[in-house]
Amino acid sequence: MTFFECEIYEYSTTVTQRVEELARLGHYPKSSYAVPSFTLGELIRKSGLSSAELLCIDVEGMELDVLRGNSWDLFHPKLIVVQKWNSPMKKPTDVFAFLTGMGYSLVAFDIASSFYMRQD
Repeated sequence: MTFFECEIYEYSTTVTQRVEELARLGHYPKSSYAVPSFTLGELIRKSGLSSAELLCIDVEGMELDVLRGNSWDLFHPKLIVVQKWNSPMKKPTDVFAFLTGMGYSLVAFDIASSFYMRQD
């Protein structure tokens, strides 16, 4: 996938729509280059990891893609923290809908992250 590196590194992303949004605000990538990518499920299988208490996702707009790429039959962490600036407490998000459908409940939200606990 293409990685767009910005002067303000926190704005760097692989999401073309985010690049366009930042450009409207006057922030342009200083470079772009191809980077290898793989799904969370592939990473879990390659690592041999079978369980975890915590999964923290901060991927600049690709959170749902990461979650969809998990092998839920193999890897079902107890707590998932997702950086998402839009609070699902004010308006449900795509990540909220996905994780509640996977058996998680939203248990907290801070300035930029949502905390989901597995219900079992």
